[in-house]
Amino acid sequence: AQYSWPGVYFEGRVGGTGVGIVLNDSAADYDVQIDGATVATLVTPGNTTHWINGLSNSTHTVRLVKRNDTPGDTSTFGGFVAAPGGAVLSKPAARSRQIEFIGDSLTVGYGNLSNSRTCTSDQLKRSTNSDVSYGALTARQLNADYQINGYSGLGMVRNYNGGRTDVT
Repeated sequence: AQYSWPGVYFEGRVGGTGVGIVLNDSAADYDVQIDGATVATLVTPGNTTHWINGLSNSTHTVRLVKRNDTPGDTSTFGGFVAAPGGAVLSKPAARSRQIEFIGDSLTVGYGNLSNSRTCTSDQLKRSTNSDVSYGALTARQLNADYQINGYSGLGMVRNYNGGRTDVT
């Protein structure tokens, strides 16, 4: 699957003691959640299979979520793979509700984990997490799947700081 919007997420189920996450992305950051708990944050992982091992030998839910917006970069998710002796199981059922959020940096969650008003661009990238933006939190509260179509700095009428006057 190829994508570029922030907050894109993939959910799956695996049986066994480990799971691999196949990614090709040198621009975005990701959180890996196993059974509802974040177990890893992948910072611009590149072309890799990232392994989470040492799980109990049982059925686990896996969730991978893209944390930040990376305009102009295309990300690729190649799927979940099971550790030796395990198996990728049938996908979880889609939730009965779906919500689409359209917006700007607020919708993306731009810098929402920062503890400072002044940040370098790298600090902003690391402290942006769409999975705890208002859209994702609202969707979880309503037990809904969601899609975030957000772009930091672009507005419906005016862009941030007068930038990109040719695009809104």
